[in-house]
Amino acid sequence: MCIQAADKINNFTKEFYSVMQSFSGSAQDTLLKDFDPLRFTPITSGAQELLNHSDPKEAIDNLNSLLEECSFLASKLEQMLMEYSNTNLFLLARFIDVLQTPTCPTAILLIYFIGLNIGELTNKSYLRNLQVSSRLAGSHLSYTCSYILLLLKNIETELKINTLQTPARRVRISLVQINYSLESLKEVSETIAVVP
Repeated sequence: MCIQAADKINNFTKEFYSVMQSFSGSAQDTLLKDFDPLRFTPITSGAQELLNHSDPKEAIDNLNSLLEECSFLASKLEQMLMEYSNTNLFLLARFIDVLQTPTCPTAILLIYFIGLNIGELTNKSYLRNLQVSSRLAGSHLSYTCSYILLLLKNIETELKINTLQTPARRVRISLVQINYSLESLKEVSETIAVVP
């Protein structure tokens, strides 16, 4: 969803530059309210609902709505990852406890069916590394979600400062700032989408 939102913001940016070039030499002094709203493609929300606009500010507000949907999903993902990580660590700790009890019939069956090496299971550093690796994986995923939320917040903040009275040159500067965050957002989102 974040990739789609980034694409829609990039599309808006291209349309904005196109409209700005159509103005005469005074384009830098033109206000956002002077832009023809019909020159901007209507935004579709994550639910594929068409969000129409009667002025460019409404188009920007629609982009912000899309970003809020992305932020909600990223927050939910972060929460799910934390819950999963905590559950996984708890289960891993119990699993290791069971495996370290060689007289336990459950441990013997698990070792046999999973094909684990008894030597590794009695090696405390191996088990410790297993726990640390699991904890690190959860932390890295949580950090990635936090980074996505930060990027979305930066983009949202830059979009919100634009009003109908904002000069086109200020909007252009804002869009340049947004572009840096969009590139990072797309890169991180594509990386997460590739991870199995």
